[in-house]
Amino acid sequence: MIKAIPIIPTFSRINEEVPPYFPKDIKQIRNQIMEEYRKTEDRFFLVLYDYIGFLSALKINRAGLNSLNVKKFQFSEAKDKEFLHPIVKCKLYNTKNKDRIEDVLEPWFVDQYYPKLLKCNSDDYIFMPKEKNRTKLYERVRKLWKIFYVFL
Repeated sequence: MIKAIPIIPTFSRINEEVPPYFPKDIKQIRNQIMEEYRKTEDRFFLVLYDYIGFLSALKINRAGLNSLNVKKFQFSEAKDKEFLHPIVKCKLYNTKNKDRIEDVLEPWFVDQYYPKLLKCNSDDYIFMPKEKNRTKLYERVRKLWKIFYVFL
């Protein structure tokens, strides 16, 4: 039984600065998503788990249509002799606060997921490519995010 409802940042807040989630919060949300996958064996939760990892690797920590609509061509790779791993950047366009965000993905995400991304077509969505109604997908993710966040 929940004794107090926490203050949950909503997606409907416009032009307000929203505090980022802490890494421990993201980890707990991802753990809950994985637990839900184990219960239901619905592959949607596996992809959602990867998507939340992508958001934290890109240091966004907020779900949104622009990050759900990421396609392979938005990634670019650079090599540096001093680094063992490739340096991978992702560009998000038309975000809430800026026309474009470009950031380097965390190395753990690049190691684990970048080889899978290379197999996609240039114009394929990275997350849930077969879902054509992206607004419907966003609403599903948004509702689940709120549910998982309440239980932190």
